[in-house]
Amino acid sequence: MNSNFTTQDAARQKKFPLEFFQFCRYNPDTFVLFKITMPINFQEVYAHIREIGLGARQRRQALDERRALARQLIEAFDGQLDLLRAKVDAAKAADANLRCAVPLTEPLASSHPLPGAAIDAVLLAADGSQILPDRHAAVQFGLVNVGAIVMKLNSGAPPQVHTDSRLLFDHELYTETGSVTQDDIEFSRDIAERRKLLELAKDHTGTLIALTDGPVEIWGAKSADEGEYQRTLTEHKSILSQLQSRGAIVAGYVDKPGADLLVRLPFGGVRAPIQFARPLHGKSEPALLLP
Repeated sequence: MNSNFTTQDAARQKKFPLEFFQFCRYNPDTFVLFKITMPINFQEVYAHIREIGLGARQRRQALDERRALARQLIEAFDGQLDLLRAKVDAAKAADANLRCAVPLTEPLASSHPLPGAAIDAVLLAADGSQILPDRHAAVQFGLVNVGAIVMKLNSGAPPQVHTDSRLLFDHELYTETGSVTQDDIEFSRDIAERRKLLELAKDHTGTLIALTDGPVEIWGAKSADEGEYQRTLTEHKSILSQLQSRGAIVAGYVDKPGADLLVRLPFGGVRAPIQFARPLHGKSEPALLLP
């Protein structure tokens, strides 16, 4: 944006308040942009809200029926883990993009009492954020910021706070295939979180609990550079192995009310249409499994 502010600009600003006045990004000497508020059609939205309200009882009834079905299926397949694994394998062969829970050796409806509290537990937690390069900006840069805390149970000590910031500039904004993407930056953030946890774990003993925001797994994405993703994945596995060798418990914290990996299981016939193969698909686990 041109920073020169002429007398003509001042005259225009007198006519239009500041909040309604800004220059065009590409040609400030020719065009003027105005912020125009476009209100929603309240009557149209209100009519839709009324329709939603009228259908609340039917939706509640359908949810109750789906919840009862979910519990019936979990009870029916509680001990049939081999059969359910075979269904998952067949469904995976038909749809390589399938993501669902996979039963191992534990019955589906099993429950366990809480273990005793660890006296010497040390909680390590890391979370990161990022600034993506703006292709419209005069200076191209990115940034990865990671914050971490260390809390020692029963120590009486306040939490330790750590912050690492890395500026990305020049050649760091390019990969073997071109400019870095949002996924590339996010992979850098994810691996920086794991590096920080490993660094902190080396300084502490006792029962170590290492938490990150989101799943433990680093997921690939279509827009990410494949070579960079594989390097990130290799380092990620190495960090997990080193944390394991120190006896650390690694977990990801996911607050996801819409989680549905369990209800995505193909309880029905694999060759049947999806609504029959996965009769619970489309509803979340909290909605179906919680009272």
